[in-house]
Amino acid sequence: MFCLALNAIKQWVAAEQSATDRYLLGGTSRKLCCAAADSCLVSGDILGSDCELHHPVRDGRPAIPLSKHGHDLIEGQISSEGDDPIGQALSKLRREGNRSWAQLRRGCLDLTGQPEPGTSKRGAANDRAFARKAAVAANVSYEEIREWLNENGL
Repeated sequence: MFCLALNAIKQWVAAEQSATDRYLLGGTSRKLCCAAADSCLVSGDILGSDCELHHPVRDGRPAIPLSKHGHDLIEGQISSEGDDPIGQALSKLRREGNRSWAQLRRGCLDLTGQPEPGTSKRGAANDRAFARKAAVAANVSYEEIREWLNENGL
């Protein structure tokens, strides 16, 4: 029953967001914003039928027309690890466990004797387990994982 209610609310929110876009800029806001540029600011691709808006109009920020590839790059949906073996190992493990970089950082800090205050016992145990798996998968120490996170702004 809860799932049905949650799905109904989700559909209502989507409909209201579309209605808000139409109210603010009329029904042509998407076409108007996509016509404002010829090429993607991120990837340099020519904008065509794959034009997407980085910010929807309704949140108050200006909508930025991007190509699908450029939008995926900004949203972090395309891997940027390249030939970085640590990044490849950590990203794979992170995706498989549906974990965050913050959890990995907290786990590494905890295992090096610098636990973050305010973390629950269960959460800290999960963070430590993730950090242990990450260290084995990447074949590096906890400190090296933290350095990698810092270098990559994560």
